[in-house]
Amino acid sequence: MKLQPNFSWQKYEGEPEDQKDQFQYQLQNQHIQVANSVNATIDDESFFTRERMTSFTWVDGKPIWKKTISGTIAAPGLTTVAHGIVGINTVVQITGSAQNAKPLTTFSLTLPHVDPNALANGLGLFIDTVNVYVNAGNATWNGYLFSATIYFTKT
Repeated sequence: MKLQPNFSWQKYEGEPEDQKDQFQYQLQNQHIQVANSVNATIDDESFFTRERMTSFTWVDGKPIWKKTISGTIAAPGLTTVAHGIVGINTVVQITGSAQNAKPLTTFSLTLPHVDPNALANGLGLFIDTVNVYVNAGNATWNGYLFSATIYFTKT
């Protein structure tokens, strides 16, 4: 989908030279609004391995940031990957996925994962002030690649 700016001209009562300046101002203003709109969409819908501010705010009015972390699950047990985020105030959401290989050849699943047939096959996903953790109950998911996106506010 192409973004098509909609320009409108409002007649400016004044000298002809002032009308030209008024039009330039309106054109520049519309360009800035369109550029901000496009950039907000990119920031909100795309995933980056560095911190990016989204155009959303949390209930306390603070801007929501996000960052995506990747790693390889070393199961069983806890896999730890440093997220490098300084000053997390509120964790809004953590989402993730894991898959056996790139390209995918057998399984892909969302994180955290609960296997209703065998609870030991579950995968936990959580963070602290320094790391992202994937907790595996057994070796089923050993060597799987994972990514986790953290949505947060900053202090």
